[in-house]
Amino acid sequence: MNRTLPETVQSGSGGLYKISYDTIVIDEVAGSVFVKNILVQADTFVLKSDTFSGKRPEVLINLHADSLRISGVETPRALVNKEISGRSLLITGVDLQLLQLEQQNDSSSRDSLPSDVIERIYYDIMKELKLVRMDSILVQDVNLSVVSFASGKSGMTSRNVSVRLNDLLIDEASLSDPARIFFSKQVHITADTILLADKKGLYKYSFTGFDLDSRSATLITDNIAVKPVFSESAFAKQFKTQIDRFNFTLGPVRLTGINPARAMSGELSADSLIVSESAFRIYRDGTFPRDKLNRVGQYPHQVITKIPFPITIANAVFRRSFIEYKEKNPKTGQSGKVQFNRVTAVLKNITNEKMALKKNDKLLIDFDAHFLDMARVKVNLSLQLGDERGRFTAKGTLGAFDATKLNVITEPLGMARVDRGKIDGIRFNMNGDNYQATGDLGMIYDGLKISALKMEEGKSGFKKEGLKSLMANMILRNKNTAGDKERKGRINNERNTNRSFFNHVWKSIFEGVKDVAGMPPGETSKSAQN
Repeated sequence: MNRTLPETVQSGSGGLYKISYDTIVIDEVAGSVFVKNILVQADTFVLKSDTFSGKRPEVLINLHADSLRISGVETPRALVNKEISGRSLLITGVDLQLLQLEQQNDSSSRDSLPSDVIERIYYDIMKELKLVRMDSILVQDVNLSVVSFASGKSGMTSRNVSVRLNDLLIDEASLSDPARIFFSKQVHITADTILLADKKGLYKYSFTGFDLDSRSATLITDNIAVKPVFSESAFAKQFKTQIDRFNFTLGPVRLTGINPARAMSGELSADSLIVSESAFRIYRDGTFPRDKLNRVGQYPHQVITKIPFPITIANAVFRRSFIEYKEKNPKTGQSGKVQFNRVTAVLKNITNEKMALKKNDKLLIDFDAHFLDMARVKVNLSLQLGDERGRFTAKGTLGAFDATKLNVITEPLGMARVDRGKIDGIRFNMNGDNYQATGDLGMIYDGLKISALKMEEGKSGFKKEGLKSLMANMILRNKNTAGDKERKGRINNERNTNRSFFNHVWKSIFEGVKDVAGMPPGETSKSAQN
């Protein structure tokens, strides 16, 4: 065995792999094998040589394991019937490196799915054996890295991974058995950390406390983070035009009712997604020019149906969330923040599957939060999934607040100040599509007074523009008419197709506010719009 195994591996791989180990102990009576200090190395020079005649692999493997132990193997069955049946396989202390090779462009090629890999394993094994059965397989203390062979850059690293397969069976029927995943009745995978880097080098993605269990049909992770590599100013300088910079954290995150068999075919199917706590921070530097892209067809409910793999999540719940949009104004050089605190969001019917869409093509979103941590806001969205026209409905309410609290937004972004006033409530209702939104808005308010501002020369502060302020307050209806419960306005907004779905909804609400307050419809000053 000491002599033939290395020779078999080297010849069987066309010289691509070499295997070595310090110790191997075989007890045929007890049916046990113990191997210590295993090293498997890929010889990359073989790929470049004329002597290599095999198919060029997508991935090369370098592996070191402290030990491998097999117990309870029925030796006679293995020798006579070409059947391997055992009690357990334990591999510990593994350092595994996967070297990704550059593939030639091929229009017919695609990324391998887990089901493709399993099928290849199945046919390779069944060439030599009739059956493989193992009560349990455990690979623990694994450190994994995925590295580009060409650049040497790491695309993924994972620490302290553990993989357990229970009741593994490979025979004629196991490949098509829907009750098995990786040929096993149960797969349980855990990892302390999983780190990913995007190809553009802009973000790092991390998962901590990862736990996937096929028997309970759950996937749990303590934390998911999307972290930008560059600071706000440095990130903006990576592009010629404005682009959003994302900084997200979520966790714990729990997926329940997942379908392992569908996952092996590259699908995501789950009963529920629950995010216990999260923070979403978005930054945009407005000092750079906007791009000229037409964003028709890029509403959230249109993008979902364009995801290149089937997805179905019946319910998604985000609790204790925080959302911040921060933008730098090119005129003031200052940044304003729109924040939503204590957010709860419920999404129902997230899917792009054709059969599911025939039964129900509405994505429903219920949003409940506190605007600037002061006024409660509730929004209900109904989005028509996959609709080419992008149709949606939106209705919502905003609770009472002191209007002067808006100055943290209006001064840096709009060069306007609210001197006094109270908003007792706003409600809106609209229907929209790719190009238009119409509806109505009601507002209860009193005592509004505003000032137009301009930058002081040589200073970072603002000063009041008297004439503009006077004219603005002359036009402004500063309170509700006597006896009215609310002053009503119309929503009639034509979308700027360069802007996003959320910008369209916000500008539509603003059109209603302008109509209530007596401001001219359509395009007004940039300060007023901000």
